[in-house]
Amino acid sequence: MLLRFIGIRMPIARRVAVTGLALILASTLGGCVGTAPQTQGRTFSFGVVGDAPYTRQQEKDFPNVIAAMNQAELAFIVHIGDFQADPREYYRQPKNIAMPCTDALHQQSLKLFQTSKHPFMLTPGDNDWTDCHFPKEHHFDPLERLDTLRAMFYPLARSLGQRTMPVLSQASDPKFAKFRENLRWSSGG
Repeated sequence: MLLRFIGIRMPIARRVAVTGLALILASTLGGCVGTAPQTQGRTFSFGVVGDAPYTRQQEKDFPNVIAAMNQAELAFIVHIGDFQADPREYYRQPKNIAMPCTDALHQQSLKLFQTSKHPFMLTPGDNDWTDCHFPKEHHFDPLERLDTLRAMFYPLARSLGQRTMPVLSQASDPKFAKFRENLRWSSGG
């Protein structure tokens, strides 16, 4: 199994979490990350990124991560969530972290994700909506923040990115119409 990470520096706990996710993906995908089933005779690579960009420095560096992935031959990119810092961190480092949960930060992140030349999928993380009740100044409603994420980051039946790909959303079932963020897709069979 070949795993290649293109990313930015992150704390060891985050690296362990990302590596753990990659291993879970490997076991889920029959032992190979980024490889189509052997019977198909085709392979593909994909990018995985998460827990970024948090700090103002990472906001400056993250376009380089996207640019590096744009240079690679990837079928798609998956952001595994937390595209903004935990709102509690803002109070510990207000000069280093932008105020999370704001529409402005969401717009900035969406614009950045759309620079991907590959199809780009996002899984919302807890920092992106659940933890949005922490900022004292804004008193965000987490469910309203989730609705905002759904409206901004989940176009119906398409991925994000400059080259989009079709996706199936749980929202296609009328009983689950609001769950636009639950996606599945196929690449290379």
